[in-house]
Amino acid sequence: MKLLLLLLSCSGKGEDVPVAPKSLVTYNVGLAVGFVPAARDRADQAFAAIAALEDDVVCLQEIWLPEHVSAMQAAALDSFPHQYFPEPSQDVAESAACLAEDLDPLIECADTNCADACEDELVDCIFDSCSTPFLLLPYECMDCAMAMVGGEVSDVSDTCLSNGVSFAYGGSYGTGLLSKWPIKSTELLTMESTTNRRGVIHAVIEAPDGDMDVYCTHLTAVFTRIPYPSFEGSWEEEQGAQISEMRDWIDSSAGTGRVVLMGDMNTGPEGEGIDGEVAAHWDLLSPGYTTPYLDGAPTCTYCDNNPLNGGDHDGGVVIDHIMLRGMGGSFTAERILDQSTTALSCEVEIPATLSDHYGVRVEISP
Repeated sequence: MKLLLLLLSCSGKGEDVPVAPKSLVTYNVGLAVGFVPAARDRADQAFAAIAALEDDVVCLQEIWLPEHVSAMQAAALDSFPHQYFPEPSQDVAESAACLAEDLDPLIECADTNCADACEDELVDCIFDSCSTPFLLLPYECMDCAMAMVGGEVSDVSDTCLSNGVSFAYGGSYGTGLLSKWPIKSTELLTMESTTNRRGVIHAVIEAPDGDMDVYCTHLTAVFTRIPYPSFEGSWEEEQGAQISEMRDWIDSSAGTGRVVLMGDMNTGPEGEGIDGEVAAHWDLLSPGYTTPYLDGAPTCTYCDNNPLNGGDHDGGVVIDHIMLRGMGGSFTAERILDQSTTALSCEVEIPATLSDHYGVRVEISP
């Protein structure tokens, strides 16, 4: 029987082949150093948990730093021999993003009020204590300053007073694919974005019952506290444009007739016990797709009671999605990677989970 399936899959006639079991996972690992607490200390725990997964294809988000990408690839190599993480792509300006007279008030305020803030406290300290000089920055300067997340205050002046940059973490996309099955081809759509590079990975993966088009992404978040560093546009408009571009690209690039779209979409519908997150954008993203996790009785994937998000009240959103089109079989879905742990933040052990998000698994059965 296995030989028959293999011969049929090689023939390219996927519609004649019985559906083979598949298990898919999406997971935002939350390793935004300087933005999500305890990122450095959580990394190895998260990599070990991901490497231990027995699923077939995994879409990862928020593995930003090169050393974290390398560590993830090494940890998962035996379990997932086929991997793709896009190379970073930074925009470097030919001239300074900031003038000293614009930036100096922010630097002086941070030196006065945030000198003792550790890596996990610095962003909150600046927004709490230095919001006025930050908001008074010219947009190009603000954009560069925001791209220094995860660094020190001195990095802002060292970089933005010389050659400004546009994207955090060296222009990393933060995304990657792990697969037990061969990856036949990859391509990357780079989308317009602010502060963090945003893109869509497209991989044609050779499943036992034929090829399938797998897309992995992480769309722009619609922030409320963080200002949009441009005179025109907004976080919400940026996300909406990404959704439209991504859907059009999938329609033009998917050639197998079977589409899997996974990732942290930063949008999701309202439901019982679930808050909506830019719910109007979910109505733009979801038509034509089946979303098995939402078809059940979903619990939040980005939750208020996750200790990395505050941990003091119930509620949350479903923004981590596995979306299917043209996939045969029956579907089951569950939340995973939601176990409790501890981690070091500012040299203090805190209650934690592996990430500020939880993962989603979808299993496809004949």
